[in-house]
Amino acid sequence: DDLAFLKLYEGAGGLAKQGETGARLLDQFFTPVNICGKMWGIALKYGFKFENANILEPAVGSGRLLQFIPPDSGANVTAYDVDETSYMLCKVLFPDFDIRHGSFEEMFFKGRRHIGLAGVMEQYDLVITNPPYRKYESEWAPLGELSATGAATFEMYFITRGIDVLKPGGLLIMLIPNTFLSNDNKYNDFKNKLIQKADFLTAYRLQNGIFGNTDVGTDILVMRKK
Repeated sequence: DDLAFLKLYEGAGGLAKQGETGARLLDQFFTPVNICGKMWGIALKYGFKFENANILEPAVGSGRLLQFIPPDSGANVTAYDVDETSYMLCKVLFPDFDIRHGSFEEMFFKGRRHIGLAGVMEQYDLVITNPPYRKYESEWAPLGELSATGAATFEMYFITRGIDVLKPGGLLIMLIPNTFLSNDNKYNDFKNKLIQKADFLTAYRLQNGIFGNTDVGTDILVMRKK
């Protein structure tokens, strides 16, 4: 019963009237469970298999996407979240997975020294996540990640580095703001660089209002690393 109660945690996104401030207010819009299920269904549709797979969730929150992983599949799961509350909840709910309190960006550093892809010790069969939607600003960006990725926004960063850590043929499934696919100029240079590394498979436009505290339009993006 206690674990079921913890799963109800919704995050702090959009709760300004309730006293939330800072990055949590902007970032913590946890993925609805039904959308999580659709994202996993898409992964299976495009050939992903759970058995002994390496899975990365780089913005895990309380772990809603992780609950769809069969416990007997032998899947190796790595997940990151910068928020301590979310990290602790996820660690309690999924004790058998490698849940890390920190930023996905730390994968590309040794201490504070930027080492880029040399820091990636393991490649993944699947990267699946719902990243923050805002300008790419972090303590790690000026230390090398901004120049290495050219990302203007966090969704651009997570797409780029998500592709980078995949095995050839691995899948990226990500919930992103619909401006990424709709905008004809802001993302064009980024998209041109992206298609050199990965094939665009499909995208699914979701109805507005799927998140309770924001009307930001969203798409599910599906790509396969070349």
